[in-house]
Amino acid sequence: MKRVSAILLMLCLAGVFILCAGCTQTNIPPPNASPTSILTSTSIHTTSPTLTSASPLTSAPILTSTSISTTAPPLTPTSSPTTITPLPGDLTSCTEHSECVPAQCCHPTSCVNIRYQPDCSNIACTQVCEGPIDCGAGHCGCVNGTCRIIPGPGDTPAGQATLKIAVKDAPKIKDEGTITHLWLNISEVSVHRAVANQSITESDEEMTATESEDADTAGWITVVDETHKIDLMQFVNVSREIGQKTLDPGMYTQIRLKIDSGTITVDTTDHDLSVPSGILRLNRGFVLEPNETRTLTLDFNVEKSVIRTGSDQYKLKPVIAVLTE
Repeated sequence: MKRVSAILLMLCLAGVFILCAGCTQTNIPPPNASPTSILTSTSIHTTSPTLTSASPLTSAPILTSTSISTTAPPLTPTSSPTTITPLPGDLTSCTEHSECVPAQCCHPTSCVNIRYQPDCSNIACTQVCEGPIDCGAGHCGCVNGTCRIIPGPGDTPAGQATLKIAVKDAPKIKDEGTITHLWLNISEVSVHRAVANQSITESDEEMTATESEDADTAGWITVVDETHKIDLMQFVNVSREIGQKTLDPGMYTQIRLKIDSGTITVDTTDHDLSVPSGILRLNRGFVLEPNETRTLTLDFNVEKSVIRTGSDQYKLKPVIAVLTE
């Protein structure tokens, strides 16, 4: 009897176990059930958003040696035009150049290499050129930085030149003077054309005009031939043109002028001014280039030119600088 009871108890426990196992079994969904109601690995994949071209997923950039080299801007050398900076001229670098050797018929007194190039391709002569006056039947002169022959009197000039004559008064050095007016009647200004083997003196320094009675006209060309009455005290640092003339290019050696009369005003009182009776000469030369317009300014120094010889007596002995431009 006890044995039968033990068997029945075991059967009952087995039945209870089977019943409990049936209660925990997973239900299989019907065919039309929504997959989102089941949390399985399959349902996770089916509920993920669909990747379309309208909403792409961009991955973060990966820093690799390849990506850095392809995205970094290329290093290119900076390109700038090559320029030559002009340097100060070298007076000796081109002394052996064909344009600067003293053996030439017409050569400069010095030669400047304006850009200091070894081949001397940028040379320039000074304004002083030397050479025989009959070199090539002409004159030696500096034209556009190069010494060359300027046609002589017997040659057909390449172009005419224009010479202008002006006058002015030099700046005052002291203020103690009492001269308020200095009137001069200038009736003539002439220039002298150079002849063979004749040299010239080019300078802007003041000089005392020399008086001469020589009325020789050979080689002289009149530029101003009418009388101009000028108050020099009104032209301090300001020039006044009194005439001009078209001339042949070439060298000119001297300037002469004729002053007919003058008066001076000192302390509001007018006085006669004794002027040289002859022709005044200035040993100042210049060169006219073809097609050039040059102005010669006779710069009077009134303070040095007027001499008081006695009570209320004054004499004119002109001190003049010839300025060219």
